[in-house]
Parts: sequence; structure tokens; C-alpha cells
Amino acid sequence: MRSKTVVRSLISGHTTVVAHDDGSINLRVPGHRERRVTIASIPSVLLTMPNRQGQDVLLVGDAHGRLHVIPMELATVAARIDLNAGRIRALAASPTERGDVMVATSNGTVAVVDLEAETSSTLAHMDGPVASLRVGEDAIVATVRGTHVTLDWQGTTLDTQVPVRPTARRYPRRRSTLVVGPDHRLIAPM
Repeated sequence: MRSKTVVRSLISGHTTVVAHDDGSINLRVPGHRERRVTIASIPSVLLTMPNRQGQDVLLVGDAHGRLHVIPMELATVAARIDLNAGRIRALAASPTERGDVMVATSNGTVAVVDLEAETSSTLAHMDGPVASLRVGEDAIVATVRGTHVTLDWQGTTLDTQVPVRPTARRYPRRRSTLVVGPDHRLIAPM
């Protein structure tokens, strides 16, 4: 018998979600017994949020580029949206009326998903896999290969910022203590 491995977990308030490598997802919601939902792929990212009706839903992105919508009250897959854009790597709730969720994938696609209509529209294509998303009312910041790319809601690149790599310096008294920070000076030991 093969043991399951936890690949993703999420704690949101009193709700706990644990996803395993066999596609099973355990939900612990206050006031309910623990429930299990199974999807047909390995979960790659989890997000809980309220939908337009105010009900809490669990969004599960998988390794095949599909977004599974699971209402917390029902604990069943209510919708499955196929983006056909590689592994889903990041999810973020959208603060605008353009859609409900922002999705980023391993092939560089940034898309807006409408959960009611179960559709997606591509906003931008990056030149590499998107590692994370930060969404605001005015702009979207996608991290691609360590570079922060700021996009507007039409998909136009507004700014590109490469973060400063931290440098190492040593404290004068302890030669074995290494401090990592944005300081570019190297302090010689005494």
C-alpha cells in the first residue's frame, strides 16, 4: 500500500485544507465533519475566498492547468475550468469587476477567471514561469525569474524591477556569523 504525501496545505481562519499527491483534498470546516474531495491531478496551489454570493469557496489549481471550484458547504467539485496554459502556479482574488480570480501558470500566462461564467481570458504572456502574483486595484505585480513585472489591467507592462541581491558581510567579533542584507560594504574582521 502506498502512503500519501501532503503537497499543499492551507489554514484560513478556522478552516484547514490539506491536499495530497494522489489528488485527495481533506477539508476541515467549523461545524462540519472532516470531508474529502478528490480531483484527477496533483494540486499545485490552493486559495479560499468568498464568491459573488458571499459563500466561501476553495479554488484548487492543478498540474494540468485546470482550476477546480469547490464550495466549502458542499465539499464537491462544482466547476472545473481548463486554462490549457501549463501548471497553475499562483492564484489571487481579483479586486475589480473584470473577473473573480487572477491565475498565473508555468508557461508565463497571466489570466483572469470569471467563476460565474466558468471562463478565462488571457491578460498577458510573460517570458518565463510566473512564481507569484500580487493584485491591486490599479496594477498586477507578477514575479518572473526573480524580476517583478508590473502590469495594468489591459496587460500592458508598466514597470520591470530586478530586486537587489543581498550581500554577505561579517561581524567584526565573530568570524563564523554571516549577516545577509542589502548593505554592499564588506566589514573586515578586527
